[in-house]
Amino acid sequence: MKVMMISMMYPNRYDPNNGVFIHSQARYLQKSGCSVTVAAPVPYAPRPLWFRPKWKNYGRVPSFELVDGIPVHYPRYINLPGQWFHLPSCYSIYSNILGRLDYVISDFRPDIIHAHMATPEGYLGLRISKRHRLPLVCSLRGSDINLYPNFDRITYALTKKVLLNADGLTSVSGALRQEAQRLAKPTVPIEVIYNGCEERFFNSRTGASGIRSSLEIPHNCKVFLFVGLIAKAKGVYELVNSFNDIRKRDRSVHLVMLGDGPDYAAISKFARSGHLNGAISLPGSVPSRQMPEWYGAADFFVLPTYHEGLPNAVLEAMASGVPVISTRVGGIPEVITTGETGLLVAPKNTSELTGAMDFVLKNGATAKRMATLAQKAIKEKFTWETNAQKMISMYESVLQRES
Repeated sequence: MKVMMISMMYPNRYDPNNGVFIHSQARYLQKSGCSVTVAAPVPYAPRPLWFRPKWKNYGRVPSFELVDGIPVHYPRYINLPGQWFHLPSCYSIYSNILGRLDYVISDFRPDIIHAHMATPEGYLGLRISKRHRLPLVCSLRGSDINLYPNFDRITYALTKKVLLNADGLTSVSGALRQEAQRLAKPTVPIEVIYNGCEERFFNSRTGASGIRSSLEIPHNCKVFLFVGLIAKAKGVYELVNSFNDIRKRDRSVHLVMLGDGPDYAAISKFARSGHLNGAISLPGSVPSRQMPEWYGAADFFVLPTYHEGLPNAVLEAMASGVPVISTRVGGIPEVITTGETGLLVAPKNTSELTGAMDFVLKNGATAKRMATLAQKAIKEKFTWETNAQKMISMYESVLQRES
């Protein structure tokens, strides 16, 4: 079976962490016998914009490369950052890269198109599928349903169009499926296919002592780890406020916040203030291949996000045997049973978050038991092998309906 994926979230040599979960799915589809080619559109970035590192990286991405043996095309399209340009990108992406996709399709001859996100990728995939008379599967991932349709009426309408016209639909959680069904009444069922996790890759604490030493964290410190975008919607302000409260009572705690984002500077300034100075580390983004070391260096994982599809960081922390604290949003309650495989709190609730962080600090045996059960759950239900097999079944059912 030949599958052409379309996703703007995909790794490249200058941004190796971008969309690693999409790449993982592509790799395991290939391991399961599929042939996969990826179209990963990249914003057009002329040299005058290279004064910003992000745009310089866009400009330096090659038009094509093999990523772990998977052919990846990086066609350019005109786009500007910010939510106001999301809608124009839905149209510009089609007109800008149509010729390139026509060439890829004529050369690769896919059996099916698989787009990740309803807009803009799903809308692009819908137009390409009609043009080439190929079935379209669209995977709903989170923001494309929870956030983007609220930008404007036309994006809302385009999202509905994709939901109503795709030949197959998947979502990363049951909660996301319910929200998609509220937006539209798809003519095909939305199948929940959870993200996978390479549990053997994360089930290791190799390198943990080196990470602590590099951050000058004492061996006897209890370390809380956050992994994600440093942004308000990820609950970073609630997190640092809760940690501040705990630090006043317990000087042996440390917080590591991995990632970058719009609120990085503000959180860094807070971390340097008062008695917190030296107690919060913000190393920025790190390569995905190093993540097992960072999870291994942590005693607890915390992600107080406001809304999600199904965050990979939660699955990775569970696979790493790190007790997880997160919020009761999106697909997270489908993975974590509070009190059994982790602790869930209400979003935007600093007092509940502080209580959960206090609990794991004071109840080490219970925290360890939850982490052990969480590891078992990942191994049984949330592997990339399982994800790939369910995805292939989806492709086969779509192709059978179309034949």
